Amino acid sequence: MRHVVPRRPEAESSKLRSASKNSLQEKSGGIMPEKPAG
Repeated sequence: MRHVVPRRPEAESSKLRSASKNSLQEKSGGIMPEKPAG
C-alpha cells in the first residue's frame, strides 16, 4: 500500500497510532489489554 506522503518519519505514523490506541482505551473505560479476553 503506497501513500503519497512528503518525507515524514515513521515516528509520525507511530504517534498517530499511539494516539488512536489511547483514545480507544479511554473509550473502552480505562486500561485494557490489547487483545480482549474473548
